[in-house]
Amino acid sequence: MEITITRLKPAKIPSISKVVRDTIRDSWQNIFSQDILDEFYEQYSPLNLEKDLANGAEYFGAFNEDKLIAVGCLRNDHLPILFVEHDFQKQGIGTKLYLAIENAAKRKNLDNFVLEAVPEVDSFYERFGFKKVEKIRKEKAGEEYFNTLMTKSF
Repeated sequence: MEITITRLKPAKIPSISKVVRDTIRDSWQNIFSQDILDEFYEQYSPLNLEKDLANGAEYFGAFNEDKLIAVGCLRNDHLPILFVEHDFQKQGIGTKLYLAIENAAKRKNLDNFVLEAVPEVDSFYERFGFKKVEKIRKEKAGEEYFNTLMTKSF
């Protein structure tokens, strides 16, 4: 499988939204209630992604041939998302995408990276040198859950 990583243009917004929403549905259905999932789906709607791009966020994608299979985002010094479609997980695609985003951050002369992760993926980010800072209480759809705040210095 030949994977290519590119910076995504606004024309890819519908594909970005589909990959993120499908991955949330397939990977998080055992973590969150349907009400919380629905709020995440709305967060990554095409309209909200369009606003994010207009505010300076950079989206990167991993392609298998012409199919977008993974999406990550760089927003200032924050890595708000990195999603790999369920059928393509555990194949090194997330690693390749993360490293491309980290290189983009370094080209911007950023000193560090910050992210929030569901605890189920903390170990993925720890492999790249991220350190856990604290558990953050979050709420969606009136339900409480926790993310892990993580940082990495360059």
